[in-house]
Amino acid sequence: MPDGNEPPSGGHPEKKQVDVNALIGEENDPKKVWDEIKKAISNLLCLEITTRLCGGAEDEKIYTKIDLLQADRTNEIHRIFLTDPDLAFLLEFHTDQVELAEQDIQTKLEFLRNLAKTLSAEIKEAT
Repeated sequence: MPDGNEPPSGGHPEKKQVDVNALIGEENDPKKVWDEIKKAISNLLCLEITTRLCGGAEDEKIYTKIDLLQADRTNEIHRIFLTDPDLAFLLEFHTDQVELAEQDIQTKLEFLRNLAKTLSAEIKEAT
């Protein structure tokens, strides 16, 4: 367990490039393509970030949900993170994770742009 001055191990997740063609495949099944589009849009519109204290009770967590469409935020912080000074660093760690997740929105938006370009090219080719 960290000494309180460092974030838990694992660091920041690396950004991944999304290969649109690999995602929708070479098949020209419009239903599958539409299902992937709906899934991508759903993932884009809601971020959920949870920091859980391992070995603790199931509800010992910090949770943030951001609805990007409505601009609503929901935060849940178990009282242990507010009363135990040894766990205070987890609040900062969680905040960093929320900021990273918000940055990942840019990656998802780029994915949707690429998906739209690919679909547009496929439609032009098919007509």
